[in-house]
Amino acid sequence: MRDNHAGGGVNSDAMSFQSTAQAGPFVVTEPNTSVVWIAGTVRDITWNVANTDKSPVNCSKVNIYLSTDGGFTYPTLLAADVPNTGSTSIIVPSLPGNTNRVKVKAADNIFFDISNLNFSIQLASAPGIDLYIPQNTASICAPASFSVDMVVLPLLGFSSAVNLSAENLPAGVSVAFSSGVVSPADTVTVTFSIAPNAAAQNANVVIKGLSATGEMDSLVFSLSIQNQPPIQVATALPQNGAVNQSASPMFLWAPVSGASAYELQVSTSPDFAAPSIVINQTGLTTNQFTPSVSLSDFTVYYWRVRAANTCGLGSYSPLAAFQTKRVPCHTYNAGNLPINIPAFGAPLTVQSAILITDNFNIADVNVNNLSITHSRINNLDVVLNGPGSVSVDLFNGICNNNIADFNLSLDDQASTATFPCPPTTGASVRPVDSLAVFNNMSSAGIWTLSVTDNQNFNGGTLNAWSLEICEPAGNIGRPILIKNNLLSLLQWKHENITDQFLRVIDSVSGPEDLTFTLIALPVNGFVQLDSVSLPLGGTFTQEDINTGRVRYQHNGTSTTSDNFTFTVTDADGGWLGTPIFSVAITTTTPVDPEGRFNVSVYPNPASGMFRAEMEGSYRGNVVLQLFDLRGAVVLQNAIKTHAGKTESDFPVGHLANGIYFLRVIAGEQSSVQKVIIQN
Repeated sequence: MRDNHAGGGVNSDAMSFQSTAQAGPFVVTEPNTSVVWIAGTVRDITWNVANTDKSPVNCSKVNIYLSTDGGFTYPTLLAADVPNTGSTSIIVPSLPGNTNRVKVKAADNIFFDISNLNFSIQLASAPGIDLYIPQNTASICAPASFSVDMVVLPLLGFSSAVNLSAENLPAGVSVAFSSGVVSPADTVTVTFSIAPNAAAQNANVVIKGLSATGEMDSLVFSLSIQNQPPIQVATALPQNGAVNQSASPMFLWAPVSGASAYELQVSTSPDFAAPSIVINQTGLTTNQFTPSVSLSDFTVYYWRVRAANTCGLGSYSPLAAFQTKRVPCHTYNAGNLPINIPAFGAPLTVQSAILITDNFNIADVNVNNLSITHSRINNLDVVLNGPGSVSVDLFNGICNNNIADFNLSLDDQASTATFPCPPTTGASVRPVDSLAVFNNMSSAGIWTLSVTDNQNFNGGTLNAWSLEICEPAGNIGRPILIKNNLLSLLQWKHENITDQFLRVIDSVSGPEDLTFTLIALPVNGFVQLDSVSLPLGGTFTQEDINTGRVRYQHNGTSTTSDNFTFTVTDADGGWLGTPIFSVAITTTTPVDPEGRFNVSVYPNPASGMFRAEMEGSYRGNVVLQLFDLRGAVVLQNAIKTHAGKTESDFPVGHLANGIYFLRVIAGEQSSVQKVIIQN
């Protein structure tokens, strides 16, 4: 540091700090233009917290300062120990001028930001009022009613009565004041009422205060009104069925009108069961998201998104599926270790080399399991030297003098660039310089790890390290869909899905290794393996199809079509995509089209037991089957009708509550009736 005086001196000091990519940029957002503030009024100061309130920064409070000389000095403290939430309110001081700036600084850290442009503070020109509501925005689901407090601040000793009014009210919105006439320095309750018929819209309600002598002020209260949850979202990228996708893809979807936030889920299973979810991001305010942690290579992922507003959550988008690209990787371990790091002779460098004879173009390089024993790790500089004199600084001078040892991996795709202290967790961290400089070079040659100790008196040991070098993925064989024909059947019936209707072949896998996964179930029936209905995410093979073990079972509803969506993978991870299998259904006639008997069920809803009662002139054997929504028969009775009423009781106390169907079968004809069980 120099003082810039002739003949002056130089002084210096050392400090250390850590940076992180998990937070920031921390920026002042208001005031950030050439605005004019009036002394004595209340104004908001806002800033982007940018995760600085969370680990690893953990800044809970900020201090706010005012500069009157264009940002060179900040002598005026506007607010102290303010919660780091992104906004606060202050009373504008009586410091008139045109070169004002605001600084928001962490109360317990070193970071800060200042407003970008000078703004003006002016003294009030005459007595008057300032209307102020601390939070002048609201998102509401109609119908609703809510209240806020508004302060009427006097300027320059103003003391006359003030009449309040509200303007620019949309249809279905009304505003009431706890007192329509107030005195300066009063606090008044403002109540907003939104009727059920209020349209979804954004509205700016103007609240005015007017004195008998003409002094006036107004403020704008912004309303976002919704009357139902958002509509379903449409996914965009990665496209459904896409292959060779990046391990750090950008997820993009169509924005939804009226949505205040989005929720994104990414899973390795189409049922999105908890253990399979790898991304569960809520509170997204834009229609895109890029994960900070890389997905696995050559893996099929399923994703969906839904929108939210003050009325609730919309339904999830239909799931979309994609497969990340294949990146073959090779591991090379260093030998002739450990290597001693002498305690004296600094600065000194020890080296460990790996000779690689494999020759391929590099797609990615990682340094794994780097282990160093040393009492002061901040004395060390560690560099990776590749073939062709290309070097990458992995780390230097990390942590402080009292931190010992190192056990981490260095990876450009790691989620953080912040080294833990002590750096012995075994986690992955991004290196100081990017390892991507090695990309597209040849892997063959000598790779050297250099460890330089810059201080005497502290020795150590280089214990272990390895290189993981990945090559670009080559051509990958994928399953080929050669038959996907329409399946036709009668209502209530089942039909085998044979290889004449659905067939996949592959260059590397046989039928037993071609696995179908259900990613969207049929709506009006069931896909069954060995007569058992499969759930979402259920699987079967081409061999199962070839041997007649897979079938579609219709549930009896009066529909003419159905379908299900599936994927296929082979033994090497090759993936087919997301084709749809379609079913055509022909409805059947009732059991007794001439109306010779009627079937009634009571009580319905049933608790513990219900009775099926048949009455009419029909005579013959009848089978009654109760089945659940999966198509599984849970109870069955066989009876013979006779003159008068024929009854059949069904004990259902052991069954789960829900919707069931009673199927009445006579020969080749049948009918169905819904039964609700409420035990």
